[in-house]
Amino acid sequence: KRSTKGNTARMAPNSHLLGGLRAVIRPSARVARAEFWSFVPFGLSLCVITAFVAFLLGFTFLGIVLSVFAAGTPLLLLWWGRLQDVGIWGAHALSPWLSLFAFLLCASAAYALQNEAEAGFRQARDHLYGWAMMPEILFKFVGGKWVAILLAFISLFIFLFRFVFSVSQALLPSDPTTNRYGPNPHEVPQ
Repeated sequence: KRSTKGNTARMAPNSHLLGGLRAVIRPSARVARAEFWSFVPFGLSLCVITAFVAFLLGFTFLGIVLSVFAAGTPLLLLWWGRLQDVGIWGAHALSPWLSLFAFLLCASAAYALQNEAEAGFRQARDHLYGWAMMPEILFKFVGGKWVAILLAFISLFIFLFRFVFSVSQALLPSDPTTNRYGPNPHEVPQ
């Protein structure tokens, strides 16, 4: 149900989740704050359940990470639209997750390099992660595990900074006018 008040429309609370699901289908559109935050618990629980099932099925670490990123795509699309609703380029929704992926890559390389002497380079890599050897070989030539650890901490700091920035922007109210990403989602169509 929509009730009009001035030139804006208000949705009933139970329809915000459906609005969020519809917004996933139209990712280039702006997403209202209520639609986004109503969908967040559903999107996060989908990611957690996917990680749990992938772990139970015996996926490698990379397989679990990629499965969670795939399950989180609807949430990422909504986040993209939510940022566009406040007038910020939606690609800022990607930057925290790219830096988190870089953190996981550097941390896994540091772990493999740490265990190289104890368990053998190949066995340490294949046992836990199943990654390609590229990160470990790269860090082996540019300073070893300490460079990998340093880059992991830098990536983690960037992730936290970008994540806090994106969440704080998603908390802002909608741009009241039509911006370069489309009309205000609260406006009643004429």
